[in-house]
Amino acid sequence: MPDKSLIDFIVSQKRIGAHIEKIRSDLLTTDWNDADIDAALVYIEMRDKKRALRAKGFKKALVIILGIVLILGGTYITLTLMGKKVPLIPEPKIELIQFPDFEEKVPDPVEEIKTAPVVIDDITLVRNRFETEFKDMKYIRAERSGGDIIISAIVTDEFGVQAPKDIVYVKEGGIWNMSIQKSEERAAYLAELASSSAPVIAPLLTVFDIKVRPVPPKVNNKDTEIQVFIQNSGLGTTTGETVVTVQYDTREPVKITYKKPIGPSEIVTIVYKIYPAGKKYTDTAGMHTVTAILENQEQKTQEFDLY
Repeated sequence: MPDKSLIDFIVSQKRIGAHIEKIRSDLLTTDWNDADIDAALVYIEMRDKKRALRAKGFKKALVIILGIVLILGGTYITLTLMGKKVPLIPEPKIELIQFPDFEEKVPDPVEEIKTAPVVIDDITLVRNRFETEFKDMKYIRAERSGGDIIISAIVTDEFGVQAPKDIVYVKEGGIWNMSIQKSEERAAYLAELASSSAPVIAPLLTVFDIKVRPVPPKVNNKDTEIQVFIQNSGLGTTTGETVVTVQYDTREPVKITYKKPIGPSEIVTIVYKIYPAGKKYTDTAGMHTVTAILENQEQKTQEFDLY
């Protein structure tokens, strides 16, 4: 069965009238993928159909019983009016009535999900293949290049130094496989491209991404936090402290200091607790805005739906 928290979240959103595309968009921003969402939607649909069929069968049986009661009652009243004394309950041999089974057999929801045709796009297929084959590498993004798909990732060597790396996947016989030759050609191309331009020796910090945890994020909850991901896109390592200013809605901005050096291509995470313990908050559920600003004025603003 799909993840229960994912199913409960989708059902609660549909109950308040949220459009399915809005629900999907919210889940995709919180690290759920299309395969998980599609499986949960199929499970919910099959569960609702089974409940509807049970209710329909119960109604049919109830109508038949009511009809029999009305017929017996009408017969009793008619004979009574004709002057014939009849017992309320007939004495002749009673024949048991065998009611038919009106409930339509529905396959078990779990089995239905396993066999239901779920369409997964090539990008998702390749990403899943990559994350299975290269567990020590961090996925960044995927893009098409002609008929191939290029995965950009971060690899960490034995000394803890992180560096970007591209892996090329090609489709052979309907199956996506990593091509060693094309991956090496891609690396050579990027190396040549880098050598033809003047290298940026200084560090270059950017706000890579902003996320809110847990999923789904809860309003006025001490466990809810903002995660700001900072990436060094330059070739130099930072010296001294890195200061990030985080503003949540219209609150006073909060400055958070990251004290360690940040190397080239390295991504670090800065955490800001929205609702620290010891204080009562009265925020309302709905859309909230988070802005993260670096000292070099690089900034990123993102909206999140708190529940």
